[in-house]
Amino acid sequence: MTTAEQDPSTTTDEPATDEGTTSLGDGSSTGEAGSSSSGEDESTSTGEEVAVCPYEDPGWQLYSEGLQIPHWELETFNGELFRVCDYYDSPIFLDVSAMWCQPCQAVAAFLAGNDEAGEWYFGGDPQYLADYAYPFRDYVDAGCIKWVTVIVENEEGMPPSNFDASVWETQYHHPDIPVIADPTGDFLYWMDISFFPSTFLINNDFTYLTDDFIYGMELVVDNLECDLSGGGR
Repeated sequence: MTTAEQDPSTTTDEPATDEGTTSLGDGSSTGEAGSSSSGEDESTSTGEEVAVCPYEDPGWQLYSEGLQIPHWELETFNGELFRVCDYYDSPIFLDVSAMWCQPCQAVAAFLAGNDEAGEWYFGGDPQYLADYAYPFRDYVDAGCIKWVTVIVENEEGMPPSNFDASVWETQYHHPDIPVIADPTGDFLYWMDISFFPSTFLINNDFTYLTDDFIYGMELVVDNLECDLSGGGR
């Protein structure tokens, strides 16, 4: 998808033909282990288990493929603290969405189980839905790929609140997808957002692989092994 106004029933997105050597899930390609982090959980003074990223925090940088992501933390819609480091050992899809954006709504509804929303977004091609869209959703349901939604604009195009995020989560509920409001504008600026939804596939070495949702989805389905026998909802 390239704009929030584009009707997915007429989308021109085609399955990616890039046959490069991108490795999904191989954490040995880039990134250097932090000097004081082992990747194992540590405990806070209150006894809470906190995941530690095995990579140094680069801080916010303008998005570029191959860069490591910052170790950001934000409150979820229900006030819990979400740490991206909790997902350091798994590929992540970071979904940056606006509440007014119809394609954003369609993706969220599809992941929540609405097949018609997926048909609308992916153009109604039954073969593509069967080969990629539905298997990708199964991967999310099974926890093989982590999907994180960050809301950066509310219905009025203004910075969102936790209440806005709670409205989104209620409407498009998925038990394993955290919904986070970013009122700071960090994601809009540093991720160089120019359209919604903007999605970023992050490898388990915490590097950005692509900001192309279609290519990233195909990369996951074609290359990531996922045991679906006991996963899903």
